[in-house]
Amino acid sequence: MEAAAVQEAERRTSYLELFFDLVFVFAFWCTGLAVDVLGTLRAGENAGFRVSPDHFAERYALFIIIALGESIVAIGSGLAGHTRDAAFAL
Repeated sequence: MEAAAVQEAERRTSYLELFFDLVFVFAFWCTGLAVDVLGTLRAGENAGFRVSPDHFAERYALFIIIALGESIVAIGSGLAGHTRDAAFAL
């Protein structure tokens, strides 16, 4: 009977730990979101932040190049162990 009580206490403790971990993570994310939104709203129009379409286009192009390169590397590493024959080419 005592072993069952110990297991029940351990189970309750793990549920409490899980609950407090989830509460901490949720509070952490909410705090980060609040800082992000409030910081943006507080900055206003005189904060020196300028939007440059040319810069966005350049950054987007660089992101596409990196994404394509990562895809090629992933495909190459996935096929590294296969024998190279007619089926491999298809």
